[in-house]
Amino acid sequence: MHLGNSQILFYPHGDQSLTPVPASIKYIYAKLYSMELKSRLENAKVSWVVSHFA
Repeated sequence: MHLGNSQILFYPHGDQSLTPVPASIKYIYAKLYSMELKSRLENAKVSWVVSHFA
């Protein structure tokens, strides 16, 4: 499976005092991109994203 640029580092709950954690974007505007993620999702705002990684 090719994840493209869907892998990101972000601040959980937008809390910049925490260490950024790796994650994978599953939905953008409710469009499904991957079926192989944890069932627990967190809505992340663009401002919470530090970077993407490969």
